[in-house]
Amino acid sequence: MVNKNMNEQEYQYICTSCGEDVRAEDKVCPKCGEDLGEEIYEYICTACNEVVGVKETVCPTCGEHMGEEFDKKELEHIVRKGPDKAHTFLITYFESKEKEKTIALSKMIVKAYPDSKQAKWAAEILERANKLRPKKAKYEKRTQQYCPNCKRITEISKPICECGYNFTEPNLEEISLVKQKRTTSNRIIGIMMILVGTIFLIFHWPSDVSARNTSMDKFIYGIPALLVLFGLYKLFFGRTLKNPTKTPFDSLLGDTEDTKDKHDDIPYTFCSSCGKQLLKELNYKHCPYCKTKLK
Repeated sequence: MVNKNMNEQEYQYICTSCGEDVRAEDKVCPKCGEDLGEEIYEYICTACNEVVGVKETVCPTCGEHMGEEFDKKELEHIVRKGPDKAHTFLITYFESKEKEKTIALSKMIVKAYPDSKQAKWAAEILERANKLRPKKAKYEKRTQQYCPNCKRITEISKPICECGYNFTEPNLEEISLVKQKRTTSNRIIGIMMILVGTIFLIFHWPSDVSARNTSMDKFIYGIPALLVLFGLYKLFFGRTLKNPTKTPFDSLLGDTEDTKDKHDDIPYTFCSSCGKQLLKELNYKHCPYCKTKLK
């Protein structure tokens, strides 16, 4: 077995049987002969979905910055400089989208200075940092695969992800069309909500405002007002996802950008003639591949 310890800016590989330093590519410990096993993990750049090395700081394919490996002692040294200095470093890491570094330093600040205002700020940044897209996605290269659409890690035996992405024949363009369609649909719904709410308020607004003096009156006029507000939100933001995740308001507003769940997955079927995957929400009348008329 191999134990990996952070040493400055690179991994140090150690044989867990004898403690001898070994190289990353060693399969057998040169001192005791212990079988070190084969590395079963690899990393994917989440920007281009290409394999990157564990020590890569820049993706060789697309140039995306992968972030730097960090030493825990380095962050502990930053925290000892005081809450103000630590918070300054934390902001820098967060703005640079160094997810792991931001999370680790946030937790250290909260633990070291629990009653400080910096700890409160660090807790808020920690919550936001957890939503950052990772620079690298780690997965078992023999049994798992990474979906570039929904960011799930699924079993390698699945040719199609739950979200509708096809691993063997990538279909991000078709998925993008579905998202555009959902956005347009949401904006149309938003316009309808605004019209209904506005028309109700115009034709039922009393000439004497003081006449609305009961709680029921305020409730009746409050509903179309909220309808207009939600309609404006859907019109300008046009959320692409469909169903609620956290609160009742999500059923009107849609999911947040970072949220992915089974309700957002795109249903699909297969052409009976050529067997190609077709996304149902695109409402094909003819198969775009073999031109067969679809039922």
